[in-house]
Amino acid sequence: MAGFIKLGDTRIRLSNIKSYGLSSEPYIYHIEKTAEETAKDKERERIRTAREQAEDKERERILESKEQAEDKERERIWTAEDNFAAIGSTIGSTLGFLLEVGRSVFLASPTMDTSYQESQEKRRDKERKAAHEQKMQKRAVEREICEQERAAERAKYKQEKRRIANERAAVRRAEKLSDEKARQRMGTRKYLYVTTFQGDNYRFYEDKAGFDIKKKCEELDTLWLSRKS
Repeated sequence: MAGFIKLGDTRIRLSNIKSYGLSSEPYIYHIEKTAEETAKDKERERIRTAREQAEDKERERILESKEQAEDKERERIWTAEDNFAAIGSTIGSTLGFLLEVGRSVFLASPTMDTSYQESQEKRRDKERKAAHEQKMQKRAVEREICEQERAAERAKYKQEKRRIANERAAVRRAEKLSDEKARQRMGTRKYLYVTTFQGDNYRFYEDKAGFDIKKKCEELDTLWLSRKS
């Protein structure tokens, strides 16, 4: 009488076997998708991904267009201010020259006082420089405020982008779960069980055992009977 029985890759000593038999249990299995169904899923995902990318690009374009429009408007205002200041400076210089001419005529001087004219020109230059510095400081503050507002707007945009991405991922997870549930089926699978006096519990499922569990059970019957005889 053989001292062992081979069940796939498992060898069990016959004298250690306490009980054995065939049984079954319910289990959930999934229906695999066909190649056509898989191809359709890939095409749907490709179209959806392309649509989402287009939506993302459009939101980015709107934000960039808004920033560019703000930059152009600020440059337009600053250019108008510069042109207005240039015109004012020209008018001021002309008026100063005319006042000096009038002063010379009033004093009956054949020539204008060049030292007075030079001092007035230096004064105007100083005023122009001071005005220019003040203008640059004001614009630097305006630019800084604009950058702060833009950074806050960008942060809000990124937060919204993450929210949309999370929502899209949640929708995909829900769709995947729903699809998996739709493909679930309840079945019954048979198995050969063997327990030993040492407390081992073996199960050999008919779809994974690699051998005919019914024939192995019959073989165990024969060996068991021969051992008792």
